[in-house]
Amino acid sequence: MEIAVEPPDINVSDANFTPHGEAIRFGLAAVKNVGRNAIDSIVEARTKKGRFTSIFDFCERVDLRLLTSVFWNRWSRACHG
Repeated sequence: MEIAVEPPDINVSDANFTPHGEAIRFGLAAVKNVGRNAIDSIVEARTKKGRFTSIFDFCERVDLRLLTSVFWNRWSRACHG
């Protein structure tokens, strides 16, 4: 049995790995050096107002004080291989 593992997605992923259709979605907490407070801020902003429509929308809704340069570096690698 082969189960696909989908990459992290700011608009879909929770903190932990979760089922996503017939696949498993990578959890945000599994991205190295991304703190729990940053993850909580992302998930909370998405829960309150829905999916992020752009990087600008993301930056307006998430507490940027929690997102370090390490976060941006890791996130870009996680999303783009």
